Amino acid sequence: LGAGAVLILLAINRGNSWGWSSVSTLGAGVAGIAALLAFYQVELRASDPLMPVKWLKTRNVAFPVVTQGLMNMSYMGSFLLVPQMLENGLGYTPSHVGWLIISRPLTFSLIAPFAGYFVGRLGERKTGMLGAFMILLAMVALIMVNSPNSDWLVVLGLSLTGFGMGIAAPSLTSLLAASVKESDMGVASAMQQLMSQMGAVLGGALMIAVHDITESSGKVTSYSYALVVGAVCAAAAVLTGSLVRSSSR
Repeated sequence: LGAGAVLILLAINRGNSWGWSSVSTLGAGVAGIAALLAFYQVELRASDPLMPVKWLKTRNVAFPVVTQGLMNMSYMGSFLLVPQMLENGLGYTPSHVGWLIISRPLTFSLIAPFAGYFVGRLGERKTGMLGAFMILLAMVALIMVNSPNSDWLVVLGLSLTGFGMGIAAPSLTSLLAASVKESDMGVASAMQQLMSQMGAVLGGALMIAVHDITESSGKVTSYSYALVVGAVCAAAAVLTGSLVRSSSR
C-alpha cells in the first residue's frame, strides 16, 4: 500500500519536471498501480486484513469513506495551495495570510459541535451532501480571487470549507460506525482515516501539479486552475454522498 501510494504521488508530483510521457513518470505510475492491485489481492486472502475489501460492497461503508476522501482532497489540497496563492500570487505578507487563513479552523471549531443538530434535522446523507456542497461553493469563491482586494472572498471561501467539513465529517463517521459490528469499529475507523489522509495528500499533489503545468498563464491564474481540481473533487463528493442511506431518516 505504501509503495503504491508513494509511486503514484511521485509520478504526479514530478510529472511536469520529468515529462508526463517520460519513462520515469510512466514507470512510476504503472508500478504504483501494480502495487495497489497487489495490495488488493493480498487483502482478499488475508485472515486479518488491513482493509477488509468486502466492505467496499457495503453502501454505508464504501460511500462514506470515498466521500470523505474526496472532500479531503479538496479541503486539504486548498489548505496547501491558498497560502501560496496569497503570498506568491497576490503579494500578501505572511502575517496578512495568517489572519485570513485562521478563518477556516475557527469556522470548523465553531460549527462542528452543531453537526449533531444537522444530522438530527436532515439525516446523515443530506448532511454529508450539504457539507460537500459547501466545499464546492468554497472552491468557486476561491477560484474567483484575482486581486489583492479580495480578502472577503478568501475569508468566505475558507470559512465555507470549515463549515462543510465541520458538519460532514462527524455525520459520515457516525454513519460508518453504525454500519459495522462493534468489534470492527476500530478497523473501520482506521480505514476511513487511511482513505482521508491519502485523499489529502493526493489532492495537494494534484493541485500543485496543475499549478506547475499552467504557471505560464500567470501566477494567480495558475492557482485558479489548480483550485478547479478541488471543485471537481467536491462535486464528486456531493454525488457519492447522495448514494449513502441515512440511518436516522
